Amino acid sequence: MSVCISIHPSSVGLVMYGKPDPMTSYSLSGHVEISVSSPFSFFCRSRPVSLLLHSLVLTFEGQCEIASTQTGYAGARVCSIAQEMVLGAPIELDHIQFEGSNEPSRWRVVFDMNLPGWLPATSPFGADRELGTSYSLHASAQYTLSEEDSTFDWPILGYCMPWLSRFRYARAMSEINLERVANKYDNSPLASYLFNSSPSPDSLLDPAFKLQVLASVPDYIDISDEQIPLVLRVRTKDVEAETYKDVQILSLRTDFLQLESAGSQIPEFYKALLPPKSCQPPNLPLKRPHPIAALYDLGLDDTDTCLHPVVHSERSFLPADSGHYVLAGDNSIAPTPNSGDASTWITMNVDTPFTPCSSKKDGSRHPQTNSLRPSATNPLFTIRHTLSVSLTYSCTTQCDTTLTDTIHFSIPVRLASRTCEPCSFEAIYHQNGEQRIDSIVPLPLYTPRAPPHSHVAKDYVDDTSH
Repeated sequence: MSVCISIHPSSVGLVMYGKPDPMTSYSLSGHVEISVSSPFSFFCRSRPVSLLLHSLVLTFEGQCEIASTQTGYAGARVCSIAQEMVLGAPIELDHIQFEGSNEPSRWRVVFDMNLPGWLPATSPFGADRELGTSYSLHASAQYTLSEEDSTFDWPILGYCMPWLSRFRYARAMSEINLERVANKYDNSPLASYLFNSSPSPDSLLDPAFKLQVLASVPDYIDISDEQIPLVLRVRTKDVEAETYKDVQILSLRTDFLQLESAGSQIPEFYKALLPPKSCQPPNLPLKRPHPIAALYDLGLDDTDTCLHPVVHSERSFLPADSGHYVLAGDNSIAPTPNSGDASTWITMNVDTPFTPCSSKKDGSRHPQTNSLRPSATNPLFTIRHTLSVSLTYSCTTQCDTTLTDTIHFSIPVRLASRTCEPCSFEAIYHQNGEQRIDSIVPLPLYTPRAPPHSHVAKDYVDDTSH
């Protein structure tokens, strides 16, 4: 007798919305198919078989792995959620081999697992993209043959029964892709950041001179948008009108950077959420460790003599010949007399483009990729994005001396794999709470199935006609 199991999730992957939140949960549903068949043999006849299914355990496991010459190999178990599908007494499954048919008997066990909402998205790591954060669903069935099927046609096999295990096992695995989607609202406010910048140390300007910059970017940037809408508002702060005759904004330079960090140090956010140390490798090995882990355990890897706990790298995704803007016209932000300490704001709208791949090389040996990836915080590596801005301005003193300086600041940007607009309450329900019925595409009318014999229907009609 042959027993095989397979996992069939209801969807290709699992989609979570917004930031990782421990207060939310999601559902992963599907079914496990159990196939029972009688193998053909020349030495024994085909007969009905039956078995007792004692246990069917589903385990959803997440893992995170990194490996580099600077950090070595590190692995962590993100989660391990088990669910027993056979509750109470064992379930009897039988198989009757019909003559002329080789099809096995199949049973489907439906499952619905509750998963926490703080799980990070599936994210590859390294140039080969085989490491990183991944998830898988494992099924393990424990069964025994019925007493009638425990007998053997070959008597010599009966002597081996005391040394053979009574329980038999069948296992299956299915990879699960977890994606995080950002909620995008039409009227959502921009994320704003305020910077109070002083002159650079080598500048001849008064150290008390300050520029105040208010930078605004969308809360999330879709990775397919290929540009970042940036709004800059600049003014002077704590500058007297009698000190400088004029303050002009000359030019602006932007750069879009992807910052990656990797190491064995787990962020504070995950320390209280990950399984305890007793359930982490090497105390409890991962279910699907990468083969490179064995090389590091044997000392056959190509690592540095002195390993670093954390390594950092950055890469620019700004297209060539872009990111430099020269302002034309009068862009004065000098305070006017009798108007207080601050001048009026000058507003600049800048759309900074970015490319999905980077062709720029750096000297880091960190195994990063040249592709742009969504912002994510994983247990062993982090991907962040910043918009670096350099603002050049000039100041004209009362002695008609013009001094030029440049200030630098970085704006955090959250890059999402994709964004979606959630349905509002009014789009689903009426004001009284009743659910709206979509009448744009009506459902087909119900038609009864035709009778199996047409003459029966004809006789029925003839009878009613009298």
